[in-house]
Order: sequence, then structure tokens, then C-alpha cells
Amino acid sequence: MSKKEKFALYPTPEKKSLLERRYQEDGSRSLTVFIERAIDFYLDYFSAGDAGVFLPASIKSCMDGWISWRTA
Repeated sequence: MSKKEKFALYPTPEKKSLLERRYQEDGSRSLTVFIERAIDFYLDYFSAGDAGVFLPASIKSCMDGWISWRTA
């Protein structure tokens, strides 16, 4: 396991409350694990440059068909 570093995070009280509720709903071991997973997802999303990579295939197919129909 890699060494961890402390990192200050100053969310609004509302955001902190939401994070605390969501990490428990997600089943994450801790808030830190939940936030790390969220950061990983966003970094992958950002690096992909194409939001379609993150859509389920059925939704992407429907959207592609709709776009093709609209531009034809």
C-alpha cells in the first residue's frame, strides 16, 4: 500500500453532510476511500476526453442513433 498524505479539504457543511451520507450508502470503508474513488473516477473521465466512454452501451447507442437521425 502506498503512503498517504494529509490533504486539507474545506467543503461546505451541506457538501460534507452529503459526502458522509453517500459514502455510507456506497459501502465505502471510510470517507477517505470514497473521496479517493470519486477523484479516480473524475480523473479517468477527464483523461478520456469523451463522456461516452462512461455511459452504458445501451444509452450511448440510443444517443448515437438520435444524433444520426437529427443530422440526416
